Amino acid sequence: MTLQCPGLEAVTWIASSWRSCRQAVAAARRPTRRADRRAKSLSRPRSGGADCEIWTQTSAPVRRKLRIEGEFSMRPVKSVFARRRACMALMLAPALAGVARVRASSEVASAGPAQPTSYLDRLHAFKSNLVLRGPAPQFFKPLVTPPGVQEIVYQSGPLALKAWAAFPADASPARKVPGVVFFHGGFAFAAGDFEVARPFLDAGFAVLCPMLRAENGNPGSFELLFGEIDDAGAAVAWLSRQPNIDATRIYTFGHSIGGIVSALLSLRPAGIRYGGSSGGLFGTRMFDMDWLKAKVPFAPGDLRERELRVLVGNVAWMQRRHDAYVGAEDTAQDADLATHEMQSKPLLTILKMPGDHFTSLAPSVNAFIDTVKADD
Repeated sequence: MTLQCPGLEAVTWIASSWRSCRQAVAAARRPTRRADRRAKSLSRPRSGGADCEIWTQTSAPVRRKLRIEGEFSMRPVKSVFARRRACMALMLAPALAGVARVRASSEVASAGPAQPTSYLDRLHAFKSNLVLRGPAPQFFKPLVTPPGVQEIVYQSGPLALKAWAAFPADASPARKVPGVVFFHGGFAFAAGDFEVARPFLDAGFAVLCPMLRAENGNPGSFELLFGEIDDAGAAVAWLSRQPNIDATRIYTFGHSIGGIVSALLSLRPAGIRYGGSSGGLFGTRMFDMDWLKAKVPFAPGDLRERELRVLVGNVAWMQRRHDAYVGAEDTAQDADLATHEMQSKPLLTILKMPGDHFTSLAPSVNAFIDTVKADD
């Protein structure tokens, strides 16, 4: 409700509502009195108690008067005065709610439009409160690097974390190549995740597949998309420092949870050109989904914890482009919510791909490679 003069119109509205209430109460008295007389004429209550409901004993016209939203739900009433008080309370409820709405509208009008706080300001002012601490909640096997791949260690704050790195055979300081940091799905890295990223290597990109904190025996505690984003930025920084890498052409891509990691980097300062994801366009409802809710390490009811861990809801604060590939059959994605936000920030592009959360991954990787090559 928007009021030009909140005080005057509020008084007028309340007075009108009060008159309506008085008329309704007066109209309700007549059938109530008839109900009282009829109740008194009953020889014995059916329930055997003194507080049996009049509803079962009164005539149809009286029932219609007493019915509230299609069902008589008042408790047994002992006297006409108690029934009148209950009736008065029901009649006054809309008026009291109206007073609250008018007051709220007046306060909003005087305060002016809310000033949103940027993602980075909220992030820097917030400290995640982990109620569960420990390793990432996924089993992992010891890894053996395939030919042409090396395991390296990159530093994220005090944490020394593992990653797999691979470079095109012709990469050198004299012939620098672009790079892709690929973030795996789930909460542990496996050899099959590198094979998902191999098309980047075949297309001439250096590939870095980081294992984040608490994954695969790495130090640190599982934070679920909070401290892990610091690790992701540290992995990007490691790749950009390699002498055979063109630091102006570094990209990120990820699948599922890794797609969220890639997307969240678009909200932070990072040395990447832009990023992409497959099946990573989740909103905060993700934390209530069956596959994840038991793994959430923070208080699930804290909205601040949730909102800082997803891109959807923060699109307005994106710092660089992100291409989000979404499977046409992937119903867990919040593409509609993100599309609504895109009206104010065109840095997000949503591309529908054939398949579900998993079968859309390979075509999404190939589509992203084609996009990057076309941009170069």
